[in-house]
Amino acid sequence: MSVVIGYVSQIMTKYLSAYIVNARSWESYIKLSPQNVEQLSFWNDILQNLNDKDFTQSQKYSKIVYSDASASGFAGYLVNTTDGVSHGMWSYEESRNIPHGEKSLRCIESYCLSCTC
Repeated sequence: MSVVIGYVSQIMTKYLSAYIVNARSWESYIKLSPQNVEQLSFWNDILQNLNDKDFTQSQKYSKIVYSDASASGFAGYLVNTTDGVSHGMWSYEESRNIPHGEKSLRCIESYCLSCTC
């Protein structure tokens, strides 16, 4: 979830996550703390404002792209082509300062910008 919404998802689920981890089972009841109620209220408000998409709809895709980002570089590959490849290296600053999730998104962006397919 943090890749889609950002670090706010980690911040605004920490109290709930702690309660879930300490529960005896998924069926256990937990007493909600004021922090839990605040986080649930936050998600109730923010989720109403997010764009929604029905993931159950059948969709057809015409292209499949594989991509990978590491600490030092990135690459992308379009399936069933001979020239649908993009790759590169992160600068020293990028490799040290950009979170891995953002590197993955930049990898896909770099591929999309460089591909003529």
